[in-house]
Amino acid sequence: MLAKKLGALLYTRVGMCGKAQWNVGDSSIKAFKIQKMTAYQETSLSDAFSSLSFELGHYYNELDALNWVSTIRKDEN
Repeated sequence: MLAKKLGALLYTRVGMCGKAQWNVGDSSIKAFKIQKMTAYQETSLSDAFSSLSFELGHYYNELDALNWVSTIRKDEN
């Protein structure tokens, strides 16, 4: 069913919601499972990150970002 919907939208921009797995080492997306399609809304990068921060920021209140990034970078060497 999803493939038919996507096929009809070939060469158009679409929005998708889902769950992703990412590689911490190189920040690449390893897997993405689409849960639903949404209307695509073009926006600036700044507005997109502001929206993400508003919606998800509370999950990271206790995160020491500098320490986390330092740890990842040390693991790369």
